Amino acid sequence: MTEDNEVPTSTIANKRQTIYAWIGIFIVAYIFHIVTYVLFKDYKYENSVLENILMIIMGIAWVFGGRKHMLSECCCCCENICEDEDVSAAGEQAQQDGLGQPLIHQNEESILTPAPWRYSFLDNLKTSLTGLVITFHVCSAFRQGGWYITIVDGPGTKNTIFITFALVVQSFFMTLFFLISGFFAASSFDRKGREEFVRSKIKRLLLPFIVCSCTVYPITALIGFQIKGDSIFYFSHASVTWYLFWLFIFCLVYSTLADGPSPSVVETTGALDAEAEEYDLPKRKTRLMYGFFVCGIGMLVFVMICASKFFYGMPVAVGSFVCDILMFIVGITAYRRKWFDGQSLADRLDTPVTSLFMWTLVEGSFVALFSVLLVNNANFGWVICLFISAGIFNVDMNMALLTFFQDRFDYTTPLLKKFAKAAFAAYLVHPLIIVSLTALYIQLYNLCADENLNFEDSDDFDEFDSGISGWGYFI
Repeated sequence: MTEDNEVPTSTIANKRQTIYAWIGIFIVAYIFHIVTYVLFKDYKYENSVLENILMIIMGIAWVFGGRKHMLSECCCCCENICEDEDVSAAGEQAQQDGLGQPLIHQNEESILTPAPWRYSFLDNLKTSLTGLVITFHVCSAFRQGGWYITIVDGPGTKNTIFITFALVVQSFFMTLFFLISGFFAASSFDRKGREEFVRSKIKRLLLPFIVCSCTVYPITALIGFQIKGDSIFYFSHASVTWYLFWLFIFCLVYSTLADGPSPSVVETTGALDAEAEEYDLPKRKTRLMYGFFVCGIGMLVFVMICASKFFYGMPVAVGSFVCDILMFIVGITAYRRKWFDGQSLADRLDTPVTSLFMWTLVEGSFVALFSVLLVNNANFGWVICLFISAGIFNVDMNMALLTFFQDRFDYTTPLLKKFAKAAFAAYLVHPLIIVSLTALYIQLYNLCADENLNFEDSDDFDEFDSGISGWGYFI
């Protein structure tokens, strides 16, 4: 047995090997992405069809038959050697390490009643973000960019406003989803143990991804093909469930790197204690550095080497892949360091809350400004400015929203509970509803107007989705 704060050398070596293995898998996936892009870049949908099929096959492989074998293979290298004991009969404390921080102690009562603490402000924030995602896709139907059906009368003020709105909200809203998901993933891992944790993620993430990718979104695409007069074919794709697929990947990576717990329950009560006060939030300078270098420069570099507009279903844009990884890690760290327990976020900040809100407003204004300049003048200098400002805005906007919702919306009502429960289903089906209503609008317009609506090839406008106007690296 080792001391509480000691980490066995073998465990460190195993974790290092696991990290190397995941890096190797990512490199292989990236090479496959580039090769297929080169082979299919002249095709209308580039390599997205092939990548989506690969994603679905991988999901099915996890759901049927391969789960136990794959789980044991990817977890065996990071399991700690521990004694086999009956946890249900034990009333003693379970000790686990996560991201270098001690877990919250458990007691016998928490084992008998495995009910996780509810953070109402996070539920309300997720509901609001879902509404923002739906609004984002409604606006996508009336701007240049990649969507099933777009009603655009060419470049103009309305188009510029919608694109600017899209780039501003893209800077932060999905990354905040990943932050919240990282927080609850760490909690779920501690309560359920590694195998049950992965099993639950298969059920909650992979199954909806597979079902919607093979049914709901192909139907949505068929409606778009029919309205635009394109060739009709079955197009299975992830659409908005790319988030579920990548969240499963992130959770799987986390389950192989976190110290393996025995299946136990860890209760977080939100009660003020000394340990909760020990860890402060990142300072203003730290947030600025992460925003500038990771979410800004790092995301720009990834966009340039990715070449395609999508990376295994994930849109490649401001506030995308690199930012999602960072915020998922931040969510895990928030759980480990109990940032949402005890003192409020506002009290933990190193600057006044009003100062944070003002800085966030200024940063968002710069994102909007550089978006307008980029739409009207595709210059690589504006691309750099957009990504850097969006990266800084991403970090501060997430902090500002978390602080605001914890202060103002840390409660629940029967209506808010219904909204929270319906948010996930709304997220899954809203593309079909939006496209169906858009198609109905077009049909009614064509019946009543003197001339029919004509559709441009959406490929001409997809460049605005990434926010870099084709400045990516092409082989």
